[in-house]
Amino acid sequence: MTSSQAAPPRRIGRVFDPGLAFRDDRLQRACAHWQAAAHVSPSGLPDRASFGLETLHALGALSRAMLIDVVDGGARFRFRLIGTALTAIAERDATGRFLDELYPPEVYTKFKASLDWVMRERRPVRAVDTFEFSGKEFIGYEALVAPLAAGGADVAVVLVVAIDFAPPR
Repeated sequence: MTSSQAAPPRRIGRVFDPGLAFRDDRLQRACAHWQAAAHVSPSGLPDRASFGLETLHALGALSRAMLIDVVDGGARFRFRLIGTALTAIAERDATGRFLDELYPPEVYTKFKASLDWVMRERRPVRAVDTFEFSGKEFIGYEALVAPLAAGGADVAVVLVVAIDFAPPR
């Protein structure tokens, strides 16, 4: 292969890590904040208010955060907030849109699996993969996916903080 013929990017393959072995320090800080807030919460879940804009900014995660509303107990999910860095990668602002309307079924199924898992287990997970939309498969990410309450004991919102990187070739 000549230098003018670059190899296509190699897919990472989905990593689903309940052990939370984050490599990015912003994700480590966000996860530690989630754990501390969960520890003092009577329900064992941090409240959505624990991850307000100021907190996400202080954690270095605001531009890479998504808050996803759980609709009808998890039958559907809707973007409440999408950080500017993620909006730039996607080349669209999907705030207020339902995930199942935005993504093809194979992409939505993988995304929903993480959301379903944190709702069921009521704890965070680490996910690593590539963005699979709009021809962005060459951009890898590591993400914290974590459940949040909203004034009660049920999971009402899912926090996702996704840090992009160039996947190995």
